[in-house]
Amino acid sequence: MSDTDQMSFARGRVQGTCAAASVDPLTLRVILVARGSCGDPAVFGEHVMPIVYAPSLRNHPGWGTNALAMRIATVDRAAPVGYRLGPVIVTYPDGSDTRAETIQGDGSLWVYAPMTGPRAKLGELLRVSETTGRVVERWTMPSIVRALLATDANGLWVAPSTESGWPQGASRSDQTAVESLYRVAPGMRSPERVFDVGPDGGRWLVANDQSVWLDVGRPSAVPALWRFDGPTATPTIRAAATLGGIRQCGDLGEGSATVLGSANGIYCVGNPGPQSQGVYWLGSAGGRSTVVASVSTTVRYESMDNAVTYQGSYYFIDPPTSAAVSPSPEGSIGQATSGGQPATLYRVAPR
Repeated sequence: MSDTDQMSFARGRVQGTCAAASVDPLTLRVILVARGSCGDPAVFGEHVMPIVYAPSLRNHPGWGTNALAMRIATVDRAAPVGYRLGPVIVTYPDGSDTRAETIQGDGSLWVYAPMTGPRAKLGELLRVSETTGRVVERWTMPSIVRALLATDANGLWVAPSTESGWPQGASRSDQTAVESLYRVAPGMRSPERVFDVGPDGGRWLVANDQSVWLDVGRPSAVPALWRFDGPTATPTIRAAATLGGIRQCGDLGEGSATVLGSANGIYCVGNPGPQSQGVYWLGSAGGRSTVVASVSTTVRYESMDNAVTYQGSYYFIDPPTSAAVSPSPEGSIGQATSGGQPATLYRVAPR
């Protein structure tokens, strides 16, 4: 668990002192609180870490808004500050649905920027080595704003969410490209389109080992649950399912995924009600989900935005943080707990 409220970028350096707490996965007791430079990945238990900032106060001439830039910080104990900061690897518009998404998996940090050109009709996908912090592969991709990302043994999977769309004035072929599930693996010449998701997008995307789960449909309609196996994404299950019941679970393609799975099944936290919210579990055979826990809510918020799985357990913080890239003149990046309330860490044990 980490606090990045003090992170900013100025004069070519990451500014501020940040803290990260190591927690015992069973007792949830804090083992150690590390403090250090907000640009040092080691503080957060990582070897590489993306640094996002606003390089200029002036609007980008092709976008009509500020540009955001991303660099990669890599642990380097020989460096004076304990890490080195690489060059800018990608720039993109600072909009609510144009920011880059990142995910780690199988030795790579994947960066997907849905809009990088002046006409914002194409995106870029980058694979960064978690050893060197360098960009080792780069692909052009359709511009899927607020995309869902997941990784497994077969690479990275990218799909549109229910909040995705397509560039204004796009042709039908462009729309089809946006409304698709893609797989990308190291060494591939280009991303592979493997499934037609359709105009409604997906509620959530979960990948684990050799399987990929995709929940297709609008929040108010009957969802269609798909499971694809292997690198060819062979469909093995299609069923009507509801993960979260009336209080739908889902990811909006912004920030980290909260619908997560492992060999023990798929977990999520439903949208909160006036006093409580449910923790839901969906087994590997599909079907309807089961309520496995209920958590009292202290504040009202729209959706959960932080969760992680570890050794089969599902962890989440309530109330969640409101995480957003908020460039100031120095390009600060901050997170704040919703409503200023103290947060509680929960663990849901494997079923």
